[in-house]
Amino acid sequence: MNFNALVNHSNNTTTKLDLLPEIRTAELQAWMIVAFTLCIIGSFNNIVVLLITFPRPGRCKVAGLHTLIFHFICINLFLCLVDHPIRSGFVTAKYHGHIIQDSVCRYIHVFYNVGWIALSWAEAALAVNRIIAMFFPHKYREWSSKSVNLVMVALPWLIGFALILPVSFGIVGGMTIQRLGQCGQSITNEAFQRLYVVATYTPHVIAGGGSLLIVWKAYFAARLRLNPSVNEWSEKTQRTLQRRLRMAKMLLLTFAWTMFCNVPYFVIVGQFAWLLDANPISGLWQQVASTSQYAFTPCILLLSNMEYRTRLLRILDKVKKRNQVESDGGSHQPQELTHR
Repeated sequence: MNFNALVNHSNNTTTKLDLLPEIRTAELQAWMIVAFTLCIIGSFNNIVVLLITFPRPGRCKVAGLHTLIFHFICINLFLCLVDHPIRSGFVTAKYHGHIIQDSVCRYIHVFYNVGWIALSWAEAALAVNRIIAMFFPHKYREWSSKSVNLVMVALPWLIGFALILPVSFGIVGGMTIQRLGQCGQSITNEAFQRLYVVATYTPHVIAGGGSLLIVWKAYFAARLRLNPSVNEWSEKTQRTLQRRLRMAKMLLLTFAWTMFCNVPYFVIVGQFAWLLDANPISGLWQQVASTSQYAFTPCILLLSNMEYRTRLLRILDKVKKRNQVESDGGSHQPQELTHR
């Protein structure tokens, strides 16, 4: 894959919007509708799962994991609720003829780049958590302490800002407004460019390696069920193993969804960049793919975890009962006044 093209490709487009043919203008309008709709749907999905995964004292046994998942969903919500709508708004503003200065990207685009880098490392942190839980259970309590959780939450953001701020302030590159209104970055320092590529791909390698280990562990666990000696394990040990395995499988599906949404664009940019030059709007549809990743990752967590689904049903049941009480109270009040 051509990493230089991947890092700097967004700087290759400079055509004005008024030169777009009519069919491309219609495609751009369709993209705007889809992009904003996905942001709304994604914000709702993430808020629902945030309510379910909110860390509570009663979940102390897996407090470390719940904290990391909660942080992971918070980043997804930030990208759906704030980041992507602003990026889509820039394109919409450019489409309607507004002039956007390059300097705006220094402050706006930095949060998008930091956000998706932090999301990648947050996913890697989840993979590390599950690897320790499944392969080094005797060390898990130590690795799920508050201090370790704080590092796992802060480190993704520190890495993101360390990679983006030097580009944002022109130390090793720059950011400019592109032909369609989106911000793009260009890294001119070769050493920093290599560091950028390594730092952005390493979390995917960690998450991918963790996924392979999860697959192997799932196969191993399936074989263990056929072993009569497993019946000698305590019921608590078996429940713990099954719970950790379910959570690990959930993260495996999350990683697979991330790859499904991102790999095609990486391949196109690295090997078929001329496609994006011929039709720059096609690059915007990649943003739809990434928004879909942030929007529907909560659905994967919810559908692949029975405990989360149970909590959601409890929340819905409480809301239903509360509405019934309020409606009953409202209907009975006039009747009581009449009897008086």
